[in-house]
Amino acid sequence: MRSSGPWAPLAPAAVVILLVVGYGMVRLPMIEGRPMRGRVSVGFVQGNVAQSEKWDPARQEEILSRYLRLSRRAAERGARLIVWPEAAVPFFLEQDPRRSRIVDLARDTGAWLLVGAPGFRRTADGFRQLNQAWLIGPDQGLVGWYDKIQLVPFGEYVPFGFLLSWVNKAVEAVGDFDRGRDAVVFSGLPVGGRPVRFGVLICYEGIFPGLTRRFVAGGADFLLNISNDAWYGRTSAPYQHLAMASLRAVENRVPLVRATNTGISAFVEPTGRIVGRTPLFEESIAVRDVTLRPGSSLYARWGNWFLWFCGLVLAVAVVLNRPAVHGILASS
Repeated sequence: MRSSGPWAPLAPAAVVILLVVGYGMVRLPMIEGRPMRGRVSVGFVQGNVAQSEKWDPARQEEILSRYLRLSRRAAERGARLIVWPEAAVPFFLEQDPRRSRIVDLARDTGAWLLVGAPGFRRTADGFRQLNQAWLIGPDQGLVGWYDKIQLVPFGEYVPFGFLLSWVNKAVEAVGDFDRGRDAVVFSGLPVGGRPVRFGVLICYEGIFPGLTRRFVAGGADFLLNISNDAWYGRTSAPYQHLAMASLRAVENRVPLVRATNTGISAFVEPTGRIVGRTPLFEESIAVRDVTLRPGSSLYARWGNWFLWFCGLVLAVAVVLNRPAVHGILASS
């Protein structure tokens, strides 16, 4: 019998690649051709505050002044929503009287602000710190907040703390944060006669598809991802973080705006195209119109059904081919 040759096993893989590329060539123009429902001018500010200075009490005034100055520049360029990075405010926003300067900025410029700030909550175990994002309106002041849900293990909490309580003593940077519970969708900024709605992913949350989908399912027209990647230095990690966050825009067919402390900040279109990318470790601002279009993706509507379907097909295949599976295991 004639052999099919060494390249035969590669044929199915080649067919899959061609199908994916072909689907993209057909689908991308369809997504970009959807009718526009409205657009909002969004600006982000990249303060470039060194990690060694970020929580120095002596630097709080300089850090706040820097973000206020950059935000005024963004407002002058027409930004109606200005986004600050994760924990850009170096104090507890809700309790500190200096919040009035941020509220005044919104009122004076007529722009809405989304700012990252630390917070705290009284619990049965005492006070617990929170990683928060606050929305500030030009007429409303502090409108509402979102508490980070997906915490960073060994950075914001210690998993299995009852077994690893010694880690708190061994690693100075480990915090004891409380987690949020609700995927808050902010609303209020008027666009095209209706309030635009958006969700906020704080740092590490931008790599979780399931969590991101909760915001879109809750009605978010677009997403914000605020982060502080100063920890990573000049490594590949900030580029990887941006790449992973951009997939959340593709999965849900919504725009995403990423604002970081030291970079990389950028705008991501629903097709995954990244524009307005900033360099690392440079003070920067950018303002761009975010276009809102109707429609969503299969993933946004149905979630991980395809994953579970593939798992079911695999399980059925294993059951139907038990002799073959036993033979493989026996030969190994």
